[in-house]
Amino acid sequence: MFTIVSYEGTKAGHTFAGWGEGDNVYETGDEYTVEDSDVILTAIWTVDEYVITFDSTGGTEVGSITQDYGTEVTLPPAPIKPGYAFNGWSETIGGDVVTEPYHMPLDGKTLYAIWTVDEYYRGADDTIKHTACPVPCAMIKAIEVASDMGLKRDVLIEIK
Repeated sequence: MFTIVSYEGTKAGHTFAGWGEGDNVYETGDEYTVEDSDVILTAIWTVDEYVITFDSTGGTEVGSITQDYGTEVTLPPAPIKPGYAFNGWSETIGGDVVTEPYHMPLDGKTLYAIWTVDEYYRGADDTIKHTACPVPCAMIKAIEVASDMGLKRDVLIEIK
Protein backbone atom coordinates (compact mmCIF):
# COMPACT_ATOMS: atom_id res chain seq x y z
CA MET A 1 0.00 0.00 0.00
CA PHE A 2 1.17 3.53 -0.65
CA THR A 3 -0.15 7.07 -0.23
CA ILE A 4 -0.88 9.20 -3.29
CA VAL A 5 1.40 12.24 -3.20
CA SER A 6 0.77 15.67 -4.70
CA TYR A 7 1.64 16.33 -8.33
CA GLU A 8 3.36 19.55 -9.29
CA GLY A 9 3.03 19.26 -13.08
CA THR A 10 1.00 21.73 -15.10
CA LYS A 11 -1.19 21.73 -18.18
CA ALA A 12 -2.21 25.05 -19.74
CA GLY A 13 -5.82 25.96 -18.97
CA HIS A 14 -6.35 22.97 -16.67
CA THR A 15 -6.21 22.05 -12.98
CA PHE A 16 -4.84 18.74 -11.78
CA ALA A 17 -7.71 16.74 -10.19
CA GLY A 18 -5.96 13.52 -9.19
CA TRP A 19 -4.92 10.15 -10.58
CA GLY A 20 -7.30 7.78 -12.29
CA GLU A 21 -7.43 4.03 -12.72
CA GLY A 22 -10.55 2.93 -14.57
CA ASP A 23 -13.52 4.59 -12.86
CA ASN A 24 -11.54 5.28 -9.67
CA VAL A 25 -10.00 8.70 -8.99
CA TYR A 26 -7.34 9.08 -6.31
CA GLU A 27 -6.51 12.43 -4.76
CA THR A 28 -3.45 13.54 -2.80
CA GLY A 29 -3.39 11.70 0.53
CA ASP A 30 -5.53 8.76 -0.60
CA GLU A 31 -4.16 5.30 0.09
CA TYR A 32 -3.72 2.87 -2.78
CA THR A 33 -3.18 -0.86 -2.49
CA VAL A 34 -1.01 -2.43 -5.16
CA GLU A 35 -2.18 -5.84 -6.33
CA ASP A 36 -0.06 -8.50 -8.05
CA SER A 37 -0.21 -6.82 -11.48
CA ASP A 38 1.26 -3.67 -13.00
CA VAL A 39 -0.73 -0.51 -12.38
CA ILE A 40 -1.04 2.54 -14.60
CA LEU A 41 -2.43 5.67 -12.99
CA THR A 42 -3.46 8.41 -15.43
CA ALA A 43 -3.46 12.13 -14.58
CA ILE A 44 -7.00 13.58 -14.43
CA TRP A 45 -7.37 17.22 -15.43
CA THR A 46 -10.34 19.59 -15.20
CA VAL A 47 -10.66 22.44 -17.69
CA ASP A 48 -10.39 25.93 -16.17
CA GLU A 49 -12.97 28.64 -16.86
CA TYR A 50 -11.89 32.11 -17.90
CA VAL A 51 -13.64 35.41 -18.57
CA ILE A 52 -13.68 37.63 -21.64
CA THR A 53 -14.69 41.20 -20.87
CA PHE A 54 -15.69 43.69 -23.53
CA ASP A 55 -14.64 47.34 -23.56
CA SER A 56 -16.98 49.05 -26.00
CA THR A 57 -14.74 52.16 -25.99
CA GLY A 58 -17.62 54.57 -25.62
CA GLY A 59 -20.38 52.37 -27.00
CA THR A 60 -23.22 50.65 -25.17
CA GLU A 61 -22.27 48.21 -22.43
CA VAL A 62 -21.59 44.59 -23.35
CA GLY A 63 -21.67 41.81 -20.75
CA SER A 64 -18.74 39.49 -20.12
CA ILE A 65 -18.54 35.83 -21.17
CA THR A 66 -17.32 33.00 -18.91
CA GLN A 67 -16.38 29.73 -20.61
CA ASP A 68 -13.97 26.82 -20.49
CA TYR A 69 -10.46 27.35 -21.79
CA GLY A 70 -10.10 26.62 -25.50
CA THR A 71 -13.84 26.48 -26.27
CA GLU A 72 -15.33 28.42 -29.17
CA VAL A 73 -16.74 31.77 -28.06
CA THR A 74 -19.76 33.34 -29.74
CA LEU A 75 -18.93 37.03 -29.79
CA PRO A 76 -21.76 39.31 -28.64
CA PRO A 77 -23.88 41.50 -30.92
CA ALA A 78 -22.36 44.84 -31.88
CA PRO A 79 -22.61 47.62 -29.32
CA ILE A 80 -24.01 50.98 -30.42
CA LYS A 81 -22.08 54.23 -30.49
CA PRO A 82 -23.88 57.18 -32.10
CA GLY A 83 -21.94 58.56 -35.06
CA TYR A 84 -19.83 55.41 -35.45
CA ALA A 85 -20.02 52.07 -37.23
CA PHE A 86 -18.84 48.97 -35.35
CA ASN A 87 -16.05 47.06 -37.14
CA GLY A 88 -15.46 44.24 -34.67
CA TRP A 89 -13.49 43.33 -31.55
CA SER A 90 -9.72 43.54 -31.06
CA GLU A 91 -7.37 42.17 -28.42
CA THR A 92 -5.69 45.59 -28.25
CA ILE A 93 -6.98 49.15 -28.42
CA GLY A 94 -6.92 50.13 -32.09
CA GLY A 95 -5.57 46.70 -33.10
CA ASP A 96 -6.68 44.26 -35.75
CA VAL A 97 -10.19 42.81 -35.56
CA VAL A 98 -10.22 39.23 -34.24
CA THR A 99 -11.38 36.52 -36.59
CA GLU A 100 -14.07 33.99 -35.86
CA PRO A 101 -14.23 31.39 -34.63
CA TYR A 102 -12.63 32.93 -31.54
CA HIS A 103 -11.57 30.59 -28.72
CA MET A 104 -11.36 31.28 -24.99
CA PRO A 105 -7.73 32.23 -24.35
CA LEU A 106 -5.64 31.22 -21.36
CA ASP A 107 -6.31 33.58 -18.45
CA GLY A 108 -9.20 35.27 -20.31
CA LYS A 109 -8.97 38.55 -22.19
CA THR A 110 -10.43 42.01 -22.62
CA LEU A 111 -11.62 42.70 -26.16
CA TYR A 112 -11.93 46.29 -27.37
CA ALA A 113 -14.52 47.63 -29.81
CA ILE A 114 -13.10 49.00 -33.07
CA TRP A 115 -15.10 51.86 -34.58
CA THR A 116 -15.13 53.80 -37.82
CA VAL A 117 -16.59 57.28 -37.92
CA ASP A 118 -19.97 57.15 -39.63
CA GLU A 119 -19.49 59.04 -42.87
CA TYR A 120 -22.20 59.94 -45.31
CA TYR A 121 -21.64 61.71 -48.59
CA ARG A 122 -23.48 62.58 -51.76
CA GLY A 123 -22.28 60.36 -54.58
CA ALA A 124 -21.62 61.43 -58.18
CA ASP A 125 -25.06 60.06 -59.06
CA ASP A 126 -26.52 62.47 -56.45
CA THR A 127 -27.53 59.69 -54.02
CA ILE A 128 -26.54 59.57 -50.37
CA LYS A 129 -23.71 57.06 -49.81
CA HIS A 130 -22.37 55.57 -46.61
CA THR A 131 -18.76 54.44 -46.18
CA ALA A 132 -19.02 52.18 -43.15
CA CYS A 133 -22.48 50.66 -43.03
CA PRO A 134 -24.56 48.33 -45.21
CA VAL A 135 -27.44 49.64 -47.33
CA PRO A 136 -30.21 49.45 -44.66
CA CYS A 137 -28.19 51.78 -42.41
CA ALA A 138 -27.53 54.12 -45.33
CA MET A 139 -31.24 54.25 -46.13
CA ILE A 140 -32.07 55.37 -42.62
CA LYS A 141 -29.35 58.02 -42.66
CA ALA A 142 -30.40 59.19 -46.14
CA ILE A 143 -33.85 59.96 -44.80
CA GLU A 144 -32.31 61.90 -41.90
CA VAL A 145 -30.00 63.81 -44.28
CA ALA A 146 -32.90 64.58 -46.64
CA SER A 147 -34.88 65.93 -43.72
CA ASP A 148 -31.92 68.04 -42.57
CA MET A 149 -31.62 69.42 -46.12
CA GLY A 150 -35.26 70.50 -45.99
CA LEU A 151 -36.41 68.07 -48.68
CA LYS A 152 -40.10 67.34 -48.71
CA ARG A 153 -41.48 63.94 -47.72
CA ASP A 154 -42.53 63.10 -51.28
CA VAL A 155 -38.92 63.26 -52.58
CA LEU A 156 -37.66 59.84 -53.72
CA ILE A 157 -34.30 58.86 -52.25
CA GLU A 158 -32.70 55.99 -54.08
CA ILE A 159 -29.82 54.10 -52.47
CA LYS A 160 -27.59 52.21 -54.87
